[in-house]
Amino acid sequence: MATLSGFRRWGHAQRVLPESVGGIDPSWSPDGNSLLFGQPPGSYFSGMNDVPQILKIINLQTQRVSVVPGSEGLRSPLWSPDGQYISATSPIGGRLLVFNATTQDWKEQARDMGRGPFRAWSRDGRYVYFLGDSEAVEPGIFRVAISTNKLEKILNLKGFRSAGLWGAYFL
Repeated sequence: MATLSGFRRWGHAQRVLPESVGGIDPSWSPDGNSLLFGQPPGSYFSGMNDVPQILKIINLQTQRVSVVPGSEGLRSPLWSPDGQYISATSPIGGRLLVFNATTQDWKEQARDMGRGPFRAWSRDGRYVYFLGDSEAVEPGIFRVAISTNKLEKILNLKGFRSAGLWGAYFL
């Protein structure tokens, strides 16, 4: 295989979604066989912060696109490291929700988070970390335990000034 700047080239770029399906905020499944993404109605560039989405999954082997049940109005999906859960946010109320793939239901984990889309799973999949900075929550980095719904402030960011077009986020 040819290398480019120390990286191997595994293949060529190709369209993943059908022409009729647009997607944003993709998240790879842990096994690499599927992509989870948000699909806003209408134009991608029309006030994305207020546009409701629906979450979808495409199986890359079969090219089948399916809807994540009950995901209407949610955005910014992230798959847990074990593939058992999907976290997403609701622009209304700054809510963090988690979908359980086994029970096929959503559970609210936190609310009034502010910039909730900026979040990450712990490596073991037991926690979702997020940046909270709404008027209802003092700025900080928080984590919520998926099993107990316990919310903890990990780092206080009061007085911290973020910079950049999209604000602060972490991986």
